[in-house]
Amino acid sequence: MPGRSRWLDYLFILVVAGALIYQLFVPPIIGLANSGDFERLMRTIGLSYQTDNCYDKYNLFVNREFMWDSKFDPSYPTSELLFLGGGSLLNGAVSSDDTFDIRGLGLVHAITFLLVTALLVLYARSLTAWRRLLLYALVAFIFTDIGYVAYFNSLYSEPSSLIFFCAAVVFALAGIAKGQSNDRGWLFIIGYFAASALFVTAKFQNAFLGFPMAFFGWRLYGMVTPASKRLMPRFRWLGVGLVILLTLASAGFYGLYTELSAHARPANLYDTVFEEILGHSKTPEADAAALGLPVSLAKYAGTSAYSTDVPAEVKSEIVSRVGYTNVIKFYLTHPGRLWNLAGRSAASSLSMRPSYLGNLEPSAVDQDKLAGQQINPSALPDDFRSRKFSAWSTIKKNCVPKTLWFLGLFLGVNVATVVLKWRYFDKMVKDYKISELHAVLILMAVLQFFIVIIGEGEHEIVKHLFLFNLLSEICFIFLIMYMVSGVAYLWQRKTMRPRQLVIQND
Repeated sequence: MPGRSRWLDYLFILVVAGALIYQLFVPPIIGLANSGDFERLMRTIGLSYQTDNCYDKYNLFVNREFMWDSKFDPSYPTSELLFLGGGSLLNGAVSSDDTFDIRGLGLVHAITFLLVTALLVLYARSLTAWRRLLLYALVAFIFTDIGYVAYFNSLYSEPSSLIFFCAAVVFALAGIAKGQSNDRGWLFIIGYFAASALFVTAKFQNAFLGFPMAFFGWRLYGMVTPASKRLMPRFRWLGVGLVILLTLASAGFYGLYTELSAHARPANLYDTVFEEILGHSKTPEADAAALGLPVSLAKYAGTSAYSTDVPAEVKSEIVSRVGYTNVIKFYLTHPGRLWNLAGRSAASSLSMRPSYLGNLEPSAVDQDKLAGQQINPSALPDDFRSRKFSAWSTIKKNCVPKTLWFLGLFLGVNVATVVLKWRYFDKMVKDYKISELHAVLILMAVLQFFIVIIGEGEHEIVKHLFLFNLLSEICFIFLIMYMVSGVAYLWQRKTMRPRQLVIQND
């Protein structure tokens, strides 16, 4: 049966490849405009803009070409640099001069993502043909949406979060499927740890999620045994080493984040304190005191780090007096404020396309039509955004309730499903491991939601909750696969004769 349905595997990869090529390389190409975060990677590898016009650089349009700059500052650590290095090597394939063309980076992202889909095929071949078809359809429909693919032609770190996390999940699934029946199953598990480490170091906000990933990695490693019993002690020490390395990478990257937040990213901390906490407070003086700030600073409630009426010494004083530890302590001692923040954030939690960022080049936008209009940067007209492959993000935007209660219901259904599956349906080790993986994904989604809203508030929340969307998407696919498999199981039991049921159970 798997051999006769091999065409599904090839069709799946071709569909994903076609969707990526059409969006990223067929004019008008799509990408994502700069919200101000590009500079971190640009400084790291030495890139500069070809224009001094701020409207051309930020929010409105995709910057396709950049100039090489002899000045660079490699002070921003991220695994996205692996893709940037590959994009630099492939730059000649899309650019004929001394410029850096964003399509070279998009090509590296696309190729790597296709490799992940090819790896998914290794796991999917353990499924029946119709389950494989369902899995392929869901993955192709969801993950080729413009809400994800637009990041590939950009200088954000989100592509590395997407690609490396998907790789970690697929390595885990392949390891579960092959671990007990194949002497090489441990290779997939080592792949899981490698992909997890690259995911953790993609963005600072990913760092804390490395701890549950390390725990699941240890659980996953325990289901594989070496071919020879004499290798068992060394094999176990290898697993311990991998868990320790991933844990240290998470702790180290998280520590680096807190250090840089105090010195290199004071604007984020200022916005969290004054724009978010004090700006939504009925008693800003009391809340300022609770944060360890002088009560006199409460008059700046509602201002941002870029407000011109705030003295520079006030902004610098925040960094010396308040850290994210104070912010976390404030929310823990004021749970009602955290609940209100979560409720406001839930309105944007499942949105995939930032309304304040264009995804087209200037040449693809009819600027004569927009001449004379007042453009609101926080909600750009549709003329600045392509609608290629936007079916899934549009469904989520128009059909999914944007409330905290819905998020709680969705996550609660996931938890209940895992518990029921674990208790009544899991019979083999690999079944239990799938349930454990699903449980870890739910935990990570909850952690990611609160990490973002506590650390960033509602500032650029759609982009900052990119990973929360990714985790929710994977949990949704798990639910659909369970539901359809459960219906098929019940139908099979209903239509079988009693004698067939006995044989099946045996």
